[in-house]
Amino acid sequence: MGTKIRKNMLGTEQIKQQFINAAIINSEASSSGDYKTANKQAKLLRDMLKNIENGKYDKNILVELLNHKHVRVSGLAAIDLLRIGHETNIAVETLKRITKMDESKMAVDEKLTVMAAKIQLKSWIEKGYVSR
Repeated sequence: MGTKIRKNMLGTEQIKQQFINAAIINSEASSSGDYKTANKQAKLLRDMLKNIENGKYDKNILVELLNHKHVRVSGLAAIDLLRIGHETNIAVETLKRITKMDESKMAVDEKLTVMAAKIQLKSWIEKGYVSR
């Protein structure tokens, strides 16, 4: 039994690492104009979300990424949590935190993430899914 638990834990860590890598590569490729790479990584992220929605991957993987040091990782995890309706209060708080970040010293890809967080948050508030 111990081996099975260990394999599941490693699987979860691998899935988290794949999300982190795809989010960061997507972010950097988008800001540099490498849309082929950005689109490839976006597809990987969409596929991962489908696997989370279908129960193949644990939803809490996204929760664990909300405080990641890279804003794109935490931002995408929050947006995905809103999409699947899991831990929405924490996801909203993460997006609010991101929208308040000081953009003056951010790289372009980080600024794009802040903009995406603002747009997503505004959209969800307007639709009545979350409160201000």
